[in-house]
Amino acid sequence: MHIDDLAALLKRYHEDQCTPEERRIIEEWYEGLSTAESIPDEAEISASLERVLDRVQPQAAEPARQQAEPGQERPAQTRHARWPWYAAAASVLLIAGIYALTPRTRPTPAIETLCVTTAAAEVRQITLPDGSAVTLNANTTLSYEKNFAQRRVHLEGEAFFQVAPDPGKPFIADVRNTTVTVLGTSFDIRAYERDTVTKVALLTGRVRVGETTLNPGEIACKGRNGLRVGRIDSDVTAWEQKAIDFRDASFEDIAFALQNTYNVRLVNASHKKRWSYTGYFQHESVWEIVRTICITEHLDYRSDQGQIILVNKN
Repeated sequence: MHIDDLAALLKRYHEDQCTPEERRIIEEWYEGLSTAESIPDEAEISASLERVLDRVQPQAAEPARQQAEPGQERPAQTRHARWPWYAAAASVLLIAGIYALTPRTRPTPAIETLCVTTAAAEVRQITLPDGSAVTLNANTTLSYEKNFAQRRVHLEGEAFFQVAPDPGKPFIADVRNTTVTVLGTSFDIRAYERDTVTKVALLTGRVRVGETTLNPGEIACKGRNGLRVGRIDSDVTAWEQKAIDFRDASFEDIAFALQNTYNVRLVNASHKKRWSYTGYFQHESVWEIVRTICITEHLDYRSDQGQIILVNKN
């Protein structure tokens, strides 16, 4: 049998044109190689390939069998002449086999993933298949496998978790630059794309952020300079009540919070470039918040095409 014959055989197999016997023999051969404990070498592949060829097309393989006289070895010249042919043929089958056979012998079941996304100014609560409750802040995406066999979620944005306890199966939340592992607890994760630091604030229970374990009342901040743990010094879940807690906030922080909470764009057209604003707002309208900020910072504001623009005070 020539190498072209081997390629043709694999092509027939992939196109479902093999005989049932040919298909069974080829699949048994490939299954044996792919499930071996170690990667077979060329000699092992060639030996197994010879057996396949004898079974698939014994009439083509028969001339190649040079049986020695009883008590004599096969001539060395014949063995060496056949070796390159088998090595090349084995390569053809291995390369083609990965493409043609693997989908048949190792079907990979499709994993259905669910994705929940909130819009600007939207806060939504969902219940996961294990009974855990998650409140999603605005502009947040939470994804997880539908069967939830691994109790694992991926978060982009901010969410508050109340995890149903299951000591035998920890709950895992993957965020941008770290992994949070819990057994049963309540905590807040903030990991928006704009944030340079991922924050995990623990309210009850125990969580592990990477290799560091948090206690209630602690917050872990993970950034380029590593992980830092401190005490929670603000209302990290204020957003659930549509409240905003600014602590030494930059203008960018203020603008992002108003965009997230009220879906209003704040623009700074004033001469004030350095900000460190502190204030707490709950149930106020966006106009009341902006008016308060302007009084504190000695600025004025105007509205233009849906934007609120901060300007210098006359």
